[in-house]
Amino acid sequence: MTDLDGRRGREVVPDRSTEACVKLWEALPKEQRAKIVATAMDMGAPFIIGTTKAVPPADIEPARFHVSKSLNEAVDKTRREESLQLAAKGDDTP
Repeated sequence: MTDLDGRRGREVVPDRSTEACVKLWEALPKEQRAKIVATAMDMGAPFIIGTTKAVPPADIEPARFHVSKSLNEAVDKTRREESLQLAAKGDDTP
């Protein structure tokens, strides 16, 4: 768990399960959890379920890293497909 405003790590757990996610949230005092309105995180099912259980009113958004990763993978897939199409036509442009 990272404090995005303070730009520092807050807590770490050794697992990627729903239970570990809930435990991570429970490291924060209940009063502090009640004030959380949004969270940016890995969009794996255990994290979504754990966050929904531990911080029900919070909006869940994908972390910037995961958005960038998905966009980069889509661009790379398109580049590879277009390269194959060009190569089939005899165009070897890099």
